[in-house]
Amino acid sequence: MTHQLRALVRDPIALSRTAFALVFLLRTTPILAPFDPIFLRGGNGWLGWPDGGWHIPMLGLALPAALVIALVVVRTLAAIALLLGIAPRASGLVAGVAGYLVLAQDAFGYFHHLHMLYLGAIVFALADPREPRSSLLMLRLIVASIYVWAVIGKLASEWGTGVPLSAFVASGALDRDLVGTLLATPERCAAIEIAVMFAELALAVGLLWPRTRRIALVAAIAIHLGFELVARVDSIGWQMLALLLVFTGSERHRTDTRSATARTSRP
Repeated sequence: MTHQLRALVRDPIALSRTAFALVFLLRTTPILAPFDPIFLRGGNGWLGWPDGGWHIPMLGLALPAALVIALVVVRTLAAIALLLGIAPRASGLVAGVAGYLVLAQDAFGYFHHLHMLYLGAIVFALADPREPRSSLLMLRLIVASIYVWAVIGKLASEWGTGVPLSAFVASGALDRDLVGTLLATPERCAAIEIAVMFAELALAVGLLWPRTRRIALVAAIAIHLGFELVARVDSIGWQMLALLLVFTGSERHRTDTRSATARTSRP
């Protein structure tokens, strides 16, 4: 058991996959119900479980309630398998696809963090254990690209004008005790919004450049923990913290892993 734990910690792909699968399960099942998190209120805790209410399916993809229930069960079992490292390529794909099919039953229930949750499971399914170096590079590029896409999305909105953060503060979506003074005026809000975009771009570059990776990783973790304290935006912060684990590990270990894989694959 100790040997397996050490192997997990030393393998950035397995470590990140395990952490992400745990977040997946915590978000889609009632495990956290005793703690009464906001995202579990108003339901039974099984994300997407048919509730008999009125919903508009995406693209007209309306599935029978019994099939949706089966998909929720399959999604959960696949996530457990992904957590335990059992057939990770198949389990990640099944968890992601089943999740998307359940999500498609309610067009108004679509949120970016749920898209990232299911897409993340599929991304881990793309990792090839026979090619650890290329798989790790692929995962790192995808995780870094999340910050780039976040900036692109902000540029296509009012972000940078001070309006979004001002609205968040006014609605109570942000903890005023922590950021009320910092975001007291529209000008300050605009400055922080612009700073956030530059920080996200810097993280994308810093995480991919070996010389700045450790600093960027620490900064990214600190930023996401800060966002959780200030805003608590569902599970997206915890998803990112899990994904950032692909930037841990040493080059020596990745080389050793590849050599070991090559040896075991020889006839």
